[in-house]
Amino acid sequence: LLDTGIFFGWKMIENTCPAGWTWDLCDYGYCYGSLPASGFMTEVPEGESGFLKLTVWANGIDGSGYVHFWVFEADDIDNYQTITFWLNMDPVTNVVTMTQVDLAGTAFPNPTSDLLFIDILPEVESIAIFNASGQRVKTIRTTREGRHTLDLSALPAGSYTLLAISQSSVHTQHILKQ
Repeated sequence: LLDTGIFFGWKMIENTCPAGWTWDLCDYGYCYGSLPASGFMTEVPEGESGFLKLTVWANGIDGSGYVHFWVFEADDIDNYQTITFWLNMDPVTNVVTMTQVDLAGTAFPNPTSDLLFIDILPEVESIAIFNASGQRVKTIRTTREGRHTLDLSALPAGSYTLLAISQSSVHTQHILKQ
């Protein structure tokens, strides 16, 4: 019997949303009724797409934040893609809005051995680098738009995730350090 699909895993890397919000995270095959730290989807058949679906109830608590996930083939956590949901509770409408944005193409060279150049848009407030274990290894505050340089020479070779955080979204990019 041949496998005809793919098994995906996922891991929540960071949640900056207000305490008191409640969640229902669904993936391909299961709804959790909460926001667990990690999970595995049932086999995704060839020709179909895996997914993460996040439903949020703010419970009258104003605020905003993001939830950041890595999604990967179940046997290869080092080769992940990022999904980041930016959430904002509007106190006037009492509705949570959600956006998802990626930062593809603005950090280079990728892969890099030491210096990473990042073109920053004016609304970006900070940049964080996370290692493959989900630990934040570098953070910078941005005070201006334009090109910024990150020195990654002290970090070991491996896969990293860059997060650029603004008031309205979180942008992500996978970085490979040689």
